Amino acid sequence: MEITESHLREQRDRPVVLKIQLSRIRASDECLMVFVLEGRDDLKAYDVWIRRIAPEMKWEPLIANGKKNSLAFRSMLDRDTTGLNVCTYFIIDHDYDGMAGAPNGEDVYILPAHSVENVLTHPDVVAALLTTEFRLLGDPQTKQNIIEMYRLARGQFVSYLRPGCEMLHASKRSAPGNVLIDENCNKYFGIMPNSTILNDRDGLTQLIRTEQVLSDDAVLAAKKFFDEADGGVWVRGKYLLAFMKEWGVKLMQDRQSAAPEWFREPSPGHGFSGEWCEISALAGKSHLPSGLSTFVEVARQRCIEACGHM
Repeated sequence: MEITESHLREQRDRPVVLKIQLSRIRASDECLMVFVLEGRDDLKAYDVWIRRIAPEMKWEPLIANGKKNSLAFRSMLDRDTTGLNVCTYFIIDHDYDGMAGAPNGEDVYILPAHSVENVLTHPDVVAALLTTEFRLLGDPQTKQNIIEMYRLARGQFVSYLRPGCEMLHASKRSAPGNVLIDENCNKYFGIMPNSTILNDRDGLTQLIRTEQVLSDDAVLAAKKFFDEADGGVWVRGKYLLAFMKEWGVKLMQDRQSAAPEWFREPSPGHGFSGEWCEISALAGKSHLPSGLSTFVEVARQRCIEACGHM
């Protein structure tokens, strides 16, 4: 995306726009639950998850267009004296900086992963896809074999991404200037159902770059973090989603072939449904993120106590 002056102005003014939108909601219903989310993709996932937790709860989303705007809006509401912050809650990705230096509180849920895509690409989601999209029925051994292949190929992909993600982690604790991110990560790899091969080692070094040198302390902290972390939870989630999409396409090609390598029988007559890898569809197959159910239930109870009714 081109960073234009109008875009920068829009981002700077976004908290004010959010306050206007929230004022309109409160004029209609002062006790309606409001969840402020970073982006529209987050909304697609949390809309599914929150409705699973509290299907009868009425709520309205606001889109902040980024963590920085979300936290700036929260700070603005803390200074507001009209009660706009009652029944208003915030949901943010952890990324590598959590609250980014802002004070934590009961009004914020921090996803315990880099981003929602990390949750959506868990092997359990693939297990569900094998049933609904690949129509793998009555063959638990083949299903388990393919899930293990996914774990292996995903683990290899994650290991190749680690150096770049360490730079992203370190950039949150250093002052590297602009961080340059190549969104087209798959071009560096050969992704197959049973493996991921690095095809362009030199090119991969350009995947994530910083304009200035990172501090030694930040680099060491990043390495320590990833030594102890589950890479599938903490590498950049958008890369993992891109990986899973290509992995799924390659597996479907095998499913449709006359002599499949990974399935007992060919199934040439079907393919993916149109929205198989859409975020909302994957969220319906995923586990709820840890702590989200408690956060939503506690938030609803606090809103009831604050307003006296829902």
